[in-house]
Amino acid sequence: MTTTVQLTKVEHGNFAADLKIALEESGVMHELFEALLGVSLKEGENQMDCPSGHPSEGHTCFNLNTAKGVWLCHHCGRHGDVFSFLMEFCDMDFKAAFNYLNAQLDGVDKEALKELIEARKNV
Repeated sequence: MTTTVQLTKVEHGNFAADLKIALEESGVMHELFEALLGVSLKEGENQMDCPSGHPSEGHTCFNLNTAKGVWLCHHCGRHGDVFSFLMEFCDMDFKAAFNYLNAQLDGVDKEALKELIEARKNV
């Protein structure tokens, strides 16, 4: 059974933004990208070949920041966050990406995450 973060628009305003904060604060973002890409990544900035499969022309063209959950391909110009990564490279629509990411928070203290989300919003 999947436990959700239980965020509502009335409490927090934006489901997707709150989920991204929860993923960053829970520390699961790094492991998430490692599992999706099937490679070992260092914390923070990573450079590699683009998952789209285009030729990198002798250099790595794909930057991925696992701490912030953002990516950029210098070759094709595509970029985005963890949601767009799933939609672009894992063939998910937004709803499927949201549900997949929410499931990554199973076992994480939801009340502590809610407090961290509120604290980041008030900074």
